[in-house]
Amino acid sequence: MALYRIVQAPFPPSTDDVSRFKEMRLAALQVDQDMYRERYEDALKLTTEEWTSRLTSPHQALFSAANDMEWAGMALLLSPEQLRIMNYGPPPGVLSQEELEQEKEFWVLGSQWTRPSHRRSGIAKLLMDASSAYLRQRGKPVLLGLETKQANERGRAVYRAAGFEERFTMIYSDEAPTVWMVKALE
Repeated sequence: MALYRIVQAPFPPSTDDVSRFKEMRLAALQVDQDMYRERYEDALKLTTEEWTSRLTSPHQALFSAANDMEWAGMALLLSPEQLRIMNYGPPPGVLSQEELEQEKEFWVLGSQWTRPSHRRSGIAKLLMDASSAYLRQRGKPVLLGLETKQANERGRAVYRAAGFEERFTMIYSDEAPTVWMVKALE
């Protein structure tokens, strides 16, 4: 197995981090187009300032898995504050009444992707472990959620193996169904 470093991007992100994030996101959209709501053609039109703005919120954390040559994978954690700013989050039915009453913070694991040449090397697990460790060190109970395409069988299997439970299938008007998955972190 190749050796990978898991690194949290600094805040504010460096120009290099923004460039690598852009390159990774475009590669993900191009290679696995059917797994994302964002379209590659639309992302190509974004300016440098727009790419930078995606990473300049203090309410998120970007992790990368890198070897000596490139970023092999990435994951972006979105805080409750960031979700409010984006007007994004789980639809009703994803969280149980008990979970809502426990007042746990709800974070979203987004933009997780591994380059095809590095798949099956444990990168997804390393990124999820780093994300979970980051959230646990905050000292508050957290529910970590994610949304993935229902057709993403390989990804859903990886998430289930990491302790995520499938909770809700969402059907957007003009897209393939997505599945919301949740994992409790104490």
